[in-house]
Amino acid sequence: SVVSYGFDAEGLSYYTMNLEEGARDLISAGMEQPLLVQVDLLVQLLQALDYLQTYALSSPGRAAKSFQFFTNPLFRSYIFTYTHGYDLIAAAANNRDKTPLFKQLLTSQLLPSQLAAMATDGEST
Repeated sequence: SVVSYGFDAEGLSYYTMNLEEGARDLISAGMEQPLLVQVDLLVQLLQALDYLQTYALSSPGRAAKSFQFFTNPLFRSYIFTYTHGYDLIAAAANNRDKTPLFKQLLTSQLLPSQLAAMATDGEST
């Protein structure tokens, strides 16, 4: 279910949703279900796509890609870390030469704790 939606300080649209306990993908949820249940699941999918197009201001193709991204269980942690990672990188880049940090981000793997340390002590790892 949708928790919040709107525009951030930079004018980019956003929305946040709760991950329902026991949520399943459309295929497994509809398997061996009566036809009416399968139709209802498809209606829910179409409503979700409509929501993405209306409130996230997505094109139909982009909404479908977003939905595909959200339904893949391997991407759930990525969705969280992407927005949290932005804040960590912004804090680490604050008051420092950004070129070495950018190079380090492109060429090595950093833990969130390393980025947080960079933000507090101003040293790269």
